[in-house]
Amino acid sequence: DVIALDLEGLSDEQKATFNEEQQAAFKSNVTDMIASAGLSPAGARELVMITGQEPPTPELEAQWRDDSLRFLLGRNNEDHKAALADLELCQRLIARDPRIQRIAEAMGKAHVFSNPRVTELVLEAARAERMAGRLK
Repeated sequence: DVIALDLEGLSDEQKATFNEEQQAAFKSNVTDMIASAGLSPAGARELVMITGQEPPTPELEAQWRDDSLRFLLGRNNEDHKAALADLELCQRLIARDPRIQRIAEAMGKAHVFSNPRVTELVLEAARAERMAGRLK
């Protein structure tokens, strides 16, 4: 089943900038990007919802980065090399479809990639893609 996403992650102001044809194209592209990234439908919805939140304060974004680092270290028994390898795996997954990064940046949402939950979602997808042989 194709991931059914609407524009729920966008603010009303952002939604108003799209006509119906653009909304349909947006939904199609988002669905394609999510499938390309290997995210589950639930993970995709969560990512869209996180993207729709207000940007964090600089202090909160710094805290997110720290929390993401602690998450990666915890997942790897405090092994810094393994945590770095996981971070690089996430970056390769995102780089595989550059539209993801460009859209986040264009929406002023690049901070989303600092969010520890996003780190977890992307890592889960990246590991699954690597296990399936679709990401090296």
